[in-house]
Amino acid sequence: MTPCHHPGEDILLAHAAGTLGAGPSLVLAVHLEGCGSCRALVGALEVAGGTLMEQLPPASLSSLALARAMAAIERPLPVPGGAPVELGNAAALPIGMPEGVILPMALRGRRLGRWRWLAPGMRWSRVDMPGYPHARVMLMRGGAGTLLPAHGHRGSEFTQVLLGAVHDDGVRYGAGDMFVADDATNHHLRVGGDGECLCIAAIEGRMRMNGLIGRLVQPLVGP
Repeated sequence: MTPCHHPGEDILLAHAAGTLGAGPSLVLAVHLEGCGSCRALVGALEVAGGTLMEQLPPASLSSLALARAMAAIERPLPVPGGAPVELGNAAALPIGMPEGVILPMALRGRRLGRWRWLAPGMRWSRVDMPGYPHARVMLMRGGAGTLLPAHGHRGSEFTQVLLGAVHDDGVRYGAGDMFVADDATNHHLRVGGDGECLCIAAIEGRMRMNGLIGRLVQPLVGP
């Protein structure tokens, strides 16, 4: 599986600098697992950032800075309404995956919600983000040939294809591919005709659903 579509360098730079949101960072982590070229670029950006940091003049720190940093590292990540998630526990997955799917390491042990109806032939499941209650990350699953309701964005949507393929305005995104939608994007996504498709997506901002079906499913995907 060699990806054909990759995130832009600005996204990779934001990830390397630690300024990318928690949801997009998770989707990007999934992409990086299967994309050596993007991993190499992120590594180079991190090295360059470290070099720049070394060239900055030293700054004085509070006498309590080290103690606070160690306490933050040792503190378990909070989960709204429950106990801390054991990220290494693969048994934490309560829902069935399509046959043949092996979840990326970045998703192993994360709690996934039950499959919910999104549109005819399309379902979604929320991905739990411990410590980030406002992050909106979901798995989306559609049967062959399924059409997702037409929609735009007031913000960004980061999508990574895990299984199968999805078509957007004539462009095919297969397993391993990542694509990003923004305010200028209007989708009418269609699952490829050769089998089921599974994607992980992170939404920042609002989705703008179009048409009758879109308006009906708007409450399901959030404001």
